[in-house]
This record gives sequence, C-alpha cells and structure tokens, in this order.
Amino acid sequence: MLKNKDLIIFSSFFLLCFYFAYIPISTYDVWWHLKAGEIIWEKKEILRKDIFSFTSEGKEWIDHSWLSQVLLYLFQKNFGINGVILLQFILVFLISSVLYLRISKMMPKSFAFLCTVLIIFMIKKGFNHRPHLFSLLMLSLLLYFIESKKYRYIPVILALWSNLHGGFIVGIIVSSIYLFQKNNRILLASLLSPLINPYTYKIYLYTFQYAKNSVHTRFISEWQSPSFHEPTILEAMILFSFLAFPKVNMREKILVLLFTHLVLFAVRNELFYAIIVVPLIFKGLLEYNPRILSIEREKKPIYIGIVIGLSFILIPFLGYLNVSKPDYSVIHNNYPYGAVNFLKQKDFGKNLFTTYRWGGFCIYHLYPKYKVFIDGRADVHQNLLETYSKIYRLNVEPISVLKKYNVSVLLIEKNSPLDIYLKSRMNSSYRDGISVVYILEENN
Repeated sequence: MLKNKDLIIFSSFFLLCFYFAYIPISTYDVWWHLKAGEIIWEKKEILRKDIFSFTSEGKEWIDHSWLSQVLLYLFQKNFGINGVILLQFILVFLISSVLYLRISKMMPKSFAFLCTVLIIFMIKKGFNHRPHLFSLLMLSLLLYFIESKKYRYIPVILALWSNLHGGFIVGIIVSSIYLFQKNNRILLASLLSPLINPYTYKIYLYTFQYAKNSVHTRFISEWQSPSFHEPTILEAMILFSFLAFPKVNMREKILVLLFTHLVLFAVRNELFYAIIVVPLIFKGLLEYNPRILSIEREKKPIYIGIVIGLSFILIPFLGYLNVSKPDYSVIHNNYPYGAVNFLKQKDFGKNLFTTYRWGGFCIYHLYPKYKVFIDGRADVHQNLLETYSKIYRLNVEPISVLKKYNVSVLLIEKNSPLDIYLKSRMNSSYRDGISVVYILEENN
C-alpha cells in the first residue's frame, strides 16, 4: 500500500502533469493521426498504402503508430476533441509515476522526486498530443522492469510498443545493452516479439530506412541538432554526465555515451535521453557520497519534494479555469478553419496544395473530397520534401511546377512568400487573417 508521503508525491505529479499536459491542441500532426485512427477503427482494416495524398497515392505506408491512432480516435469519439487532451494527461501522469517508481529503486525518495520533476521539465516539449508519448511510457515501463529484474515482461512490452510507435527501436537498443550475456534467452525473445504486428519484419526495415535518410535532418527541425545559444537543462546534464560517468557501471556507461551522441545528433532524442540518462547522472553523482544512498527513507528530505510539488497547486487551478472556456481545446489561430469551411462548400477538384504543417489538418477535415500534396508524414513524402521546399520558398517558378503536379487548388498562409508571389498574378478565392485560397483555373 502507498504510504502518506507516496500519496503526497503522486498528488504532486498529478498537479504538475495537469499543468503541463492538459493543454489545448496546437500541434499539426495529431489531425492526420486522428483520421487514420478513424478509418482503421470504422473499417476494421490496417492502412498499408497512402490514401491521403495525390502525390504518393498507392505508395506503401508502414503506419507504425496504428494502435496509438485508434486510441486517440476512440478518446476523441467518446469525449470530443477534449478527449485527445485527456489522453495526453493520462499518459504523462503514467510516465511520471512509472519514472518515479523506477528511480526510487536507485536512490532515496526525495532525490527520486527531484530527479523525476527535472525529467518532466526536460520532456515537456514533447507534450504535443502525438503517438510518441506512448514511446515514452513504454520506455519508462521497460526500464522499470529492467531495474526490478523482471525481465520476462520485456518481450511483452516490446511487442505492444511496436504497434504503438516506431520508437520501439530504442527499447530494442536498451534491452540489448542490459540483457546481452546476462539473459540471452529473454534477449532473443525481445528481438523477435516486435514482429507481432501487422507489418511483421517490415517494421524493422522501416525504422532503419527512416533513420538513415538524411532528408529529415535537412528539412525537419526536430531531426536537427540542438541549439546551445542559451543555457538549457540538457547542456547542464551533459556537463554533469562527465562527473557521474566514472561512478556508473559499464552497461550504464554505454547508455550514457550512446544517448549523449543521439541527443547531439537530433533534438527529438532529448526525450529518450532524459528518461534513460538523467537518472544515471543523479545516481552517479550521489555515489560520490555513499552515505546519502545508504540513508533509510528518512522523513525530512522528502519535504523538499513535497514543498516543490504543492507549489504547483495554484497554477494548475488557474489553468483549470481556462478549461471551462468553449474554445480551450484547440488554439484556433494555428489552423485555417475558415478556408477549410470554404473548401467544404466548393468543388475545385481533388488535388490540394497546402503547407507541410497544415496538411494533416486538411486531411482530417477535407478527406476524401480533397487529397493533399504533402503533410506531416515525412516518411511517406521524403522524396517530395525538397520539391515542396523549393515551391514554397520560390526557388523555382511555382505555378509551372504546381501545374506539372496537376494541383487544382492552393490553401496557403497569408503573406507567405508564395502568397505574395501569387497575388500579383491571380485573384484569391478566399482570404482571412491567416490563410488564403487560390484556384488554378486551367486544372479545373
């Protein structure tokens, strides 16, 4: 049973997660995930080819997040769009709770609490209503069972994880480092269990092909290296890792080196780095004073965590007042609602050119009436990203290229370079504060 101080700690996590995770939708990819989940659930079939774009229509698509998409859709179906926010809050609370349970096996509870809070601050940039949250939960569970030496659960976690998100490959790496020559039977089962998914062996091929493609590092910000122009928690952790490094065991040294390299390669890996490496840094630093680690779960230091946790009561309460507002669920200024409603009422042909970030929103609201030129599925459109970039940045004459792709209608950002170029050559059919619609008449 949980003791009183455990209840206080988990209550603090509840409030902290409410503040950071129960937030309105502002991301862009969540929309095509919802549409994919709807189709999978309603038609009872897995998507294996692209159906949302006209440029990649029929191309093989490994929808590695299919199960996450179904869960997102079911929450949205039963609770409205606020259900997506609710699911994120539940996932973040579970992540923080499992993290704390794992870390408290490595150090006294007061330090475990502070370490967990630090990790939450590091990963909060990933609280954007996307399936990768399932990866963070699965990774936290995996490490918990490894720390608890309950290895038999690892293959089960990886089998489930391979259906939730492509990040399962991180779980394969971590499991291999911990289990190699320690429990080779479980390791073999762990390598094979991800094959239990609709795409079988192709799920492995997909992850390696996606990782080695350099186009993502050129065009997608989360695949680029982190910036250190301003001090960050990540920068501090990397510096502290040099002090902690001599105090961790060989397997942990490998993890620290590997994920430090990965986080310097792509900023999106900071989420994995925080969950895997930061507890090892805390553990290593505490090893310099072994007396701290041998202290019985005393009462006084725990109040450090309690005070910090309870200090978040007021801020979430103020956040709760915002939830009651009708428009809280979505930051409307991020999306072209007016232009989408305009296109719903018109028939300008099926081929829609829109921005990379608005593609998913248009899929959610306009499919199947319109199909998009590009959307946030970089794995599907990796050969098209450069062409899209040239069109949008006017590195080519855009009208001729758009006609080459049989684009019939454009929905783009107001006052973007492409809008400025087009409005001097044709009339827009719709314009509001954030978006504009153009019709290419020769393609009607």
